[in-house]
Amino acid sequence: MRPDVKEGRERKRIRAGLAFAARSVILEANSFGGEGLMCDYSLAHFPNRLAMAGEQLVVHRFATRTLGLAPARCGWKQFLLPTRLPAVCVPPGARLRLYDIPEDLQRRLGVGAVEEVTFIEQSLEAFTYRDAVRFANGREILLQQLTCGQRAEVLSLGGGEEEPRPPRHIQAIHRVFVG
Repeated sequence: MRPDVKEGRERKRIRAGLAFAARSVILEANSFGGEGLMCDYSLAHFPNRLAMAGEQLVVHRFATRTLGLAPARCGWKQFLLPTRLPAVCVPPGARLRLYDIPEDLQRRLGVGAVEEVTFIEQSLEAFTYRDAVRFANGREILLQQLTCGQRAEVLSLGGGEEEPRPPRHIQAIHRVFVG
């Protein structure tokens, strides 16, 4: 085997190991009293909790300048101490109703102002934004591309309505090897 091919494979193995390690850390309970589920790595510094069916959420810009989902209604504690606003973690496969979709995104994605979406993770790559939503027409967008203040309603946390599709790279491998 050529040394450059062997080196490339070794890099891929290391990257896969790092991604696995990062995912393992994400599943650990955090020091802020989370429930064992961590949101996108960019929100790891904030208190967080799991979303609940029926809950109203809002796209919020956290202190690190990253976008994430937060409760639409804040308690007095969050009002007085906005840095304690929890990130709300949504598991892959959850169904959301997304409101206030900006006109430019509507045109670009071929969607309406209000759409039902499936929450997905676009990548298992460590240290990249991965939280995204998939529209009924198959188009996907990272949470980071949504608008601050945009509203979402949690319709369900998944678990039975729809089998989440595998990541695109797995689909491509399936097409190549299976047909």
